[in-house]
Amino acid sequence: MEDQVTTTIELVQEKNRFTQTLINIIPSILYIYDIVEHKNIFSNEGVERILGYSIEEVKTLGNQIMPFLMHPDDLTLYTEKILPLYARAQSDEKIVHQYRMKHKNGSWRWIESTEIIYERQVDGTPQQVFGIGLDITDRRQTEDELKRKNEELYLLNAEKDKFLAIISHDLRSPFRTFLGFTRMIVEDLPYLNKGEIQEIALKMRKYATNLSNLLENLLEWSRLQRGITLFSPESFFVMPMISGSLALYLEAFKNKKIDISYDISEDLMVYADENMLESITHNLASNALKFTSEGGKVVIHAKSTSNNLVEISIKDTGIGMNKEMLKNLFKLDIDSRRKGTNIEPGTGLGLIICKDLIEQQGGKIWVESTEGKGTTFFFTLPANLETEG
Repeated sequence: MEDQVTTTIELVQEKNRFTQTLINIIPSILYIYDIVEHKNIFSNEGVERILGYSIEEVKTLGNQIMPFLMHPDDLTLYTEKILPLYARAQSDEKIVHQYRMKHKNGSWRWIESTEIIYERQVDGTPQQVFGIGLDITDRRQTEDELKRKNEELYLLNAEKDKFLAIISHDLRSPFRTFLGFTRMIVEDLPYLNKGEIQEIALKMRKYATNLSNLLENLLEWSRLQRGITLFSPESFFVMPMISGSLALYLEAFKNKKIDISYDISEDLMVYADENMLESITHNLASNALKFTSEGGKVVIHAKSTSNNLVEISIKDTGIGMNKEMLKNLFKLDIDSRRKGTNIEPGTGLGLIICKDLIEQQGGKIWVESTEGKGTTFFFTLPANLETEG
């Protein structure tokens, strides 16, 4: 009888050892978690293989295990979204969720847990859950990379569509009009008086200027997309640079009876690429000119900010924009172009170029506008070498 008892005990012990070995060689984390007391009741050795912590280290964390191991964003999601599910869960219902856990080396690992109710309180309230945690870090990284590639592909297609739209419409149409004027001069010159010839010449100059600006933007955009735009920052005074670069636009402002003024300290300096800032200023000033009616005003303001930046703004009293237009203003895949107050053509490309050039220099651009009351574009650039970036 005694031998039989000893044999039975040995069999039970052997079975327990086999079960424990089986539990520990499973590559996943097996655990029992008390959702009421917020502490781990049991873990297998998978926790050390995946997170680097021994079973004893996990035990010593007590009810601080979740705040210590789980990413703060995922802990909030777990508290607000997952825990309430247990109160409504059936005994055999599986709850699957993903979250980040901190490895002992400081990195984050993505875990996918499948849990079921393991034990309930007397009143039926869930007390403990049994779970299997799989390390899905590689899978998540692959999914994130695939998502990033898809977004890049989407933007490339949007860029291609934008380019084709500009070539097929915004570039072809002005050329046709320009060629029409040249045909008129060739065929009708003997019958035109001096005033009519001058009027045709002025219109030709207007279309030539628009075409020149459009081609310049297309070339700048193309250089940006191919990553061949040279970035050569240096320190220089803001006022002479901006006023000098806009000298060519003064006649256009005068013809439209728009008053342009500057509110910039003579000693204000910026650390930026002068050619890039010139392109930014041209595009934003051209935009203000285009969407401001005759008799309006444009004010260019610049100031130093407390975080070692220079903030430049171009404010107009033009037609302004509604909320929907503001939301889509810098999106390449959405057609946000519209004609100016004198039916001036636009592509929407200039603002996208401005955004790229500003961000390339470590600044940012934003806009405030009210429909019918004007628009102000703001952008920042480093004030000196310390903020290069």
